[in-house]
Amino acid sequence: MSKIIYITYRDEKIPDNSKERVEQITSELNPDNIQANPSYCFQSGSNICGLSNPLSIIQTEGTNVLLGNILNNQKNWKNPLEYYPDGNYAIFRSNTQLVEVVTDILSTRTVWYYKDDKIFICSTSQRAIIKFLSNFSFNEKVIPWIISTGSLGPLYSWDQRIKRIPAATSLVLDISKWKLKLHSVSYDQQNNFKTLGLKEKIYHALNNHQINLNKWALSLSGGHDSRLILLLLNKFKPKDKQLRTITWGTKVSHDENGTDAYIAEKLALNYNTDHSFFSTKISQEPIEMLLNRFLKNGEGRIDHVSSYMNGFDIWKYLFENKYEGILRGNQLFSGLKPVSELDIRRFMGLSLISDFENLKKHDFLNSFDQYVPGKLERQKTENLRQYRDRILADYRIPIIQAALSDLKFPYVEQFDPLLVNSIVEEIKNTPDKQRNEKKIMKELLRALDNEIEFAKIDATKPKEELFQQEKMVTEILKELESMTAQRIFPETFLKDVKNILEKRKNSRPTKPMNLFKRILSSILPLKLKKKLVKSFQTSNLNPFTLGFRILVITKMNRILNEDADGNNTFYKLP
Repeated sequence: MSKIIYITYRDEKIPDNSKERVEQITSELNPDNIQANPSYCFQSGSNICGLSNPLSIIQTEGTNVLLGNILNNQKNWKNPLEYYPDGNYAIFRSNTQLVEVVTDILSTRTVWYYKDDKIFICSTSQRAIIKFLSNFSFNEKVIPWIISTGSLGPLYSWDQRIKRIPAATSLVLDISKWKLKLHSVSYDQQNNFKTLGLKEKIYHALNNHQINLNKWALSLSGGHDSRLILLLLNKFKPKDKQLRTITWGTKVSHDENGTDAYIAEKLALNYNTDHSFFSTKISQEPIEMLLNRFLKNGEGRIDHVSSYMNGFDIWKYLFENKYEGILRGNQLFSGLKPVSELDIRRFMGLSLISDFENLKKHDFLNSFDQYVPGKLERQKTENLRQYRDRILADYRIPIIQAALSDLKFPYVEQFDPLLVNSIVEEIKNTPDKQRNEKKIMKELLRALDNEIEFAKIDATKPKEELFQQEKMVTEILKELESMTAQRIFPETFLKDVKNILEKRKNSRPTKPMNLFKRILSSILPLKLKKKLVKSFQTSNLNPFTLGFRILVITKMNRILNEDADGNNTFYKLP
């Protein structure tokens, strides 16, 4: 998916070079390792729309833009307030009176906005907004969230003036009154579609006229979700068409029995797909270049860097070989068997500073008012599994998974057929027993004659293992001594972190316990697991992870300041 910036001026008399400036900004958002497509830029009255690296699948008509996929393209999606289609998307549309931006049911594509007395800006890129404003106002409230979760958390952006549009929301600007209004939306479903079962609805989502299987690849793992998509596509596709599938991981994982990559290869052979495996081996490019590419492409929204230290070679390959996009198996079923609210928050990436013993010792981190928003707290009527599923839908997908998708969007489009609005509503209405442990998914797979075992081992290395490598530790230590770090963090805090890392950098890294914990969790009786969890309700954050997250904060601070300073002759704040 391209990055979009959409601008509306209150005064119809806008600066003469506005369109050229938008075109420049969109070109500056392109990755540094591809020859991107020319930017799309269109002006109509006081509205200007710009797209970076536009792909052919993106639907545009003037300043009306649909990023993503809708299931019923027969209706007109371009008129504000008229039609809210089923699919994965973000829609930008306007007329002479209104500007409307629409998110899908889970906000699978994050949209940010800014408004003052003169201008309204909406974008899938915080960097684009900051570039246009020529000003950056660092939001210190992101610090505890980056430290405790590796993400921006549920509430904030890097700039304290920029806000995020919630899921299932229409944001409307009344141009004459210059007022914003947000309201929830109800999504359209075709009448004959409402009576279909879940399997038929999933295939209907896959049987999408916008998806040319010759130009799309299925991201295939050894789990349930992408396998369901594979089996449905294989069953209903024309016999003369061969599916394309891709998998990535460490080089050894391809030949290691039980890994995602190994099982994906077996599936590809069994169903005769055109399969490609990509190694996530660290690129020979300078590590600073790799980190800057990672942070600029994803805007520092997530610290999951392991699969991208190959220099984004996977996504570069797909773009340069004319792939339009990838199909992903992201879905609303969780395999977690929760034993506490803390267990759920940790699994979903919603930890707090107070959840880590070694972080609570720092007065600086304790000084922030960090809390779980009320809408993400467990309700009195919810059992743990219901709470788990709601946090997956209301936090994990729109915050964590959307940030991971953002890393790929500069290169290719992405479609999550299991997350279209109609299927999400169907799954939410499914009884608990059918949702738990992906029971309904397993039943669908059995009905499709699945016979190949499931993976038990990830194909990629845990990010903690990467953070402990010598080159990365050297880069982290260098960043801790930077002027940017000294401006953001207290000297005593930086000194404490630096001392811990220096003591441990020459020692042999301990292998992360994630795999052991998963295997142990799968075989222990639930009662024993509950006792163990209650005994270890607090933990320590890996110090190398802490160091890397500080690096993310300081480097993004510099990147965003450079974005603002590089454009300081254009728009001036009122």
